[in-house]
Amino acid sequence: MKPRPPRSATGDRPRPGDESGVVLVMVLFFLATSIALAVSTQRSTVVQLIAAQQRESLARAQIAARSGLAVAERALLDDLQAADAVAGQIDGVRDAWVLLGQVPIALDEETTIEVRVRDGGDRISINALVDGEGKRIGEKSREFLVDALGTIVDNTPELRSSPIANDEKRGDLADAILDWLDSDEETRLGTPEESYYARAASAPLNRRILSIDELADVPDMDPLLLEVLAAYFSPYPFFPTDQNGGGVNPNTAPPHVLSLMYTGSEFGRQLLNEDDVFRMVDIRGEGDWFCPGETGEDCVSLMRELRREGEDVFPGLQYQASIFHVEVQARFREARACIRATIDRSWPEGPATLLRRHGC
Repeated sequence: MKPRPPRSATGDRPRPGDESGVVLVMVLFFLATSIALAVSTQRSTVVQLIAAQQRESLARAQIAARSGLAVAERALLDDLQAADAVAGQIDGVRDAWVLLGQVPIALDEETTIEVRVRDGGDRISINALVDGEGKRIGEKSREFLVDALGTIVDNTPELRSSPIANDEKRGDLADAILDWLDSDEETRLGTPEESYYARAASAPLNRRILSIDELADVPDMDPLLLEVLAAYFSPYPFFPTDQNGGGVNPNTAPPHVLSLMYTGSEFGRQLLNEDDVFRMVDIRGEGDWFCPGETGEDCVSLMRELRREGEDVFPGLQYQASIFHVEVQARFREARACIRATIDRSWPEGPATLLRRHGC
């Protein structure tokens, strides 16, 4: 007697071909899984390939940026050895290191660099308000700073309603800034700084500053004023000399910084007026250089042009800068790399990098 075929759960006997349908479903499932896995693997491989190309492009851009920094250092050294006496002794807008920033430099079909260099003389060194021993330079430091703060307030509408617009408050702030810079531990009035600034966020630094931001804890320092100060002052050079007084370079400083030139003599000083500033800008526009002494074909005496012969400027002008700020932006394909550096070219061994930052 033949065995009967098994019945299904519903009592029906399985039809021929039911097993093949289950197999087909399983085959389709495994096929879809394999395709999805292959696509996922391919996508991961493509992503890794793109990431590798981007890393390579970024590395190429970073190498180009470093080469741009080397180009700037070479231009600064060549400037010192210029055959033209005026070009070698005075920094101006016609120097090679200035011309570097006129157009991008193409290294090859896919790589370009942009190099911009500005000399430290386009700002006033706030460290020049103390002498070599870290002491205030008589009353000149305070008088200059009070007048300079007044001009800065006048040039900044947002500050005209702040407490610093008051003459007395401005004098107090000038004293506090100088207390942060000078090396002694007494205020201008001879009282101990420790007790006088007991309520301040921090005690006076009693040293030259490395950044304008170090003045943030000075009592009554407005955050906006601190930001604006950086457009007029810098910490460079840290140690001004007779050759580099820490004041402006009249050949490169922008007009708003030129307005802080404090001219006069022991009998009195004042900041330049607008007419004097416009006169300086016009002379520079005509292609002439300002020189500290003898005049030449393309070099004119600054004080003679300002009709201030016999006077001087505080802080002392810096016709030849030692500190330079370099900004390099390099591109390789779609990648971009940037370097910002502060360079001191006064070292006998060669340019010294005081500060370097990477990133755009």
